[in-house]
Amino acid sequence: GLISGYKSRLDIYPYLDLVVAVQANVSNASLTEHLSHFILDELLDLARTQDWLFE
Repeated sequence: GLISGYKSRLDIYPYLDLVVAVQANVSNASLTEHLSHFILDELLDLARTQDWLFE
């Protein structure tokens, strides 16, 4: 969800029995999406093919 100055994201991966929730007090449009992908990559120990946070 998005409201002035805040943004949240909830990603549900039922086949992994995993939920990733990100909340931020900034309205940066891509921050919650990229942070969610970064967290998933770290939790699953995936090879880094993209730097989600700094590209």
